[in-house]
Amino acid sequence: MTSIERQRHLVVGAAGAQGGAVARRLLARGHHVRGLIRSAEGRDRLPEGAEPFVADLGDPEQAKAAFAGTTHASVLLPMIYEPERVASYVRNVADAALAAGLRRLVFNTGNWLPEAVTGVAAFETRRAAATALLGSGVPTVVLRPPIYLDNLCAPWVAGPLVHDGVLRYPLPARSPVAWLSHDDLAAATVAALTRDGLAGTVLDIGGPDEVTGPELAAAFTAELGHRVGYAAQDPAEFEAGLVHAFGGPVAAGVASTYRWVADVAEPLYGVDRRAVEETLGIRLTPLRAWIAARPWRLLAGTARTGPHAAAGGTARGAVAGSVHAAGGTARGAVAGSVHAAGGTARGAVAGSVHRTGAGGSPEAADRTADRAACRAEIVRLHEVLERWLSGRAPRTDEEFAAFARAHLPGFTLSGPDGSSLTRDQVLAWVEAAHGRTPGIGIRIREVELVAADGPLLVAAYQEWQRGTGADRNRRATAVFLRDPAAPHGLRWRHLHETWMPETPTG
Repeated sequence: MTSIERQRHLVVGAAGAQGGAVARRLLARGHHVRGLIRSAEGRDRLPEGAEPFVADLGDPEQAKAAFAGTTHASVLLPMIYEPERVASYVRNVADAALAAGLRRLVFNTGNWLPEAVTGVAAFETRRAAATALLGSGVPTVVLRPPIYLDNLCAPWVAGPLVHDGVLRYPLPARSPVAWLSHDDLAAATVAALTRDGLAGTVLDIGGPDEVTGPELAAAFTAELGHRVGYAAQDPAEFEAGLVHAFGGPVAAGVASTYRWVADVAEPLYGVDRRAVEETLGIRLTPLRAWIAARPWRLLAGTARTGPHAAAGGTARGAVAGSVHAAGGTARGAVAGSVHAAGGTARGAVAGSVHRTGAGGSPEAADRTADRAACRAEIVRLHEVLERWLSGRAPRTDEEFAAFARAHLPGFTLSGPDGSSLTRDQVLAWVEAAHGRTPGIGIRIREVELVAADGPLLVAAYQEWQRGTGADRNRRATAVFLRDPAAPHGLRWRHLHETWMPETPTG
């Protein structure tokens, strides 16, 4: 293996859930990581320590600039399924990789590929891409994952699972699937990038447990402590939800793969676990261990079954609970606090506000100013989330950056259920929750400055939510770091929340 000091990795898609997991694992091993993003606003979604690089793979010169100076690359194509456009991306990637003298390129097809040609663009564009890269002269490894476990963390899946005991997913109950986690995908990708003798390999990867829908539900039953049954979701309903989240073309492309699977009789998505582990030198995570490690009640929020909530549509309550309590995979959704709930925060600051720093001393004046800054920042971020999650703000990188930039790279959340979430998890969930909480109302009360010590400030406040179908009120304590460049001079470092069941008066 090439020495760590000489490895420079380009991760295409590093701002997303799959690429982000790869980037974090490479960074943890001491490698230099360059994260390719499509606009400057995407830099706030990159893992801490990654070098941001803005480029469009559709532009040959920008692609070459992105690859220049790198030795390895992990490539996941955007969710685009137009054959000519995808082919142009692949040509530009291959030419750029050759120009850079790349030592290894790992291409993630993003989905399992049937052996026979299907006519489904989401399958066939990736099959053509894999063939082109393997024949390009670039030392290439192709990884073909099945379906991701992290998809189950979306509130339209987790909500019915937790609240109603129903696991709904657009796969036939009979289909065995070796569900794979993003963490295991990252481990496989890093091994494929750095392990000797793998160039030219095409490897189907998946988790160690191959289960049908009812068997997957039984695993949840064992871990959650209540009965969970499996219900195969109609792909049309699934597509309707995706339209709201990602637009028509992406929704149609993704849903077409599930329609094809539903029409095929033979078992699908199987994988040889031992071959994966031996070839890549990794150990895959058992299904029940993965389930046990997730904060399911927090992920579920108040989302329940129904044609919209289950499909990821716009049902009220599909995203509820704490934003900062949200967390999770990219392209998932949100369950948790106002930060995750958004909503219509008319009068976002209502009720009494304790006045600190009364008096005329400089210290009192400083304390009053600090309290005002904390109050203003708490209100501002709730308003940002309100616009985003209610759908009143457009789904653009610029709009999302207003939320993402508020959180320091090391931001952490302690949720009201005792869970612990990272900044990357919170951002991934919130990004996917655009427009899914119409009508929620939020009030902020009793903002207090708890402490101010040099660059650190600690503030406490109450958060009251309405319109979610359940009381999601909480007390919150936030830790801020001073940053003159940030709105109100503060950025979020940590948030701790606890449930507050009382009903407000007035």
